[in-house]
Amino acid sequence: MLRAAVAAGSEVGLKAKEAMESGQLVSDEIIIGIIKDRLAETDCQTKGWLLDGFPRTRAQADALAEAGITADIFLLLDVPDSALVERVVGRRTDPVTGKIYHMTFSPPENDEIAARLTQRADDTEEKVVTRLQNYHSNLNAILECYTDVMVRIDGNRNKSDIYKKIQTVLTKRTVKPLKIVIAGAPASGKGTQCERIKEDFGDTSCITPASSHPSSPQTWPRPVSLTRTPTRKVLCTSPRATCSAPPSRLAVRLASRRRRPWRAASSYPTRSSSVS
Repeated sequence: MLRAAVAAGSEVGLKAKEAMESGQLVSDEIIIGIIKDRLAETDCQTKGWLLDGFPRTRAQADALAEAGITADIFLLLDVPDSALVERVVGRRTDPVTGKIYHMTFSPPENDEIAARLTQRADDTEEKVVTRLQNYHSNLNAILECYTDVMVRIDGNRNKSDIYKKIQTVLTKRTVKPLKIVIAGAPASGKGTQCERIKEDFGDTSCITPASSHPSSPQTWPRPVSLTRTPTRKVLCTSPRATCSAPPSRLAVRLASRRRRPWRAASSYPTRSSSVS
């Protein structure tokens, strides 16, 4: 979404471009402006929208309210920190196929694949604990803005069971179009559940945004336009699992030699059975 705004040459897009080219963080003011412009487009106005992982601070929540952007429902995926740490530190990526594995929940098929798996530099216990501390330091202040529309979802279960609960909640909503915020800590499964929502609502058209900083992981929100009409059209803007980055040139060459097409990284693996 951020890169799309830059490419479109809008006023806020040009401001974002200036910040990114200078190596600075894109300010909340610019991000809110981009979100406001995106949600003002026809598809979001007529079909509704879903913001994934945003707002991340009370200042951002207040800015959304001041811009007239209000949600009808706030879904909070609640997962214990211990489970989140286990999910993150066990992640591995196959540099050849781009597939994501988990050493506990979704291990590699054989020793050859296991030997070449790599781990992201920020998928360490030390770094994920820091990210979780930052998340918790902002959470309560954000929730104060959504008390009347917040629904807590137990995210420490099988992902299908989690989605059944989300589906039930959304089905009961009589206000249309739906305007949803989905929140949760890093590795809580937000991206996976957004994918399920999109699948349930039909066809998707996905646009990948950049992060607020050119060298940081993609962490900005993804607005998804939603509809419950018979045609079930959805337009999604996603930063992470829904639109994985293209493979490296080496991966492409290796895949072509083996005559195997590159496969996009899967969404975050979760336990196949409930966790007590």
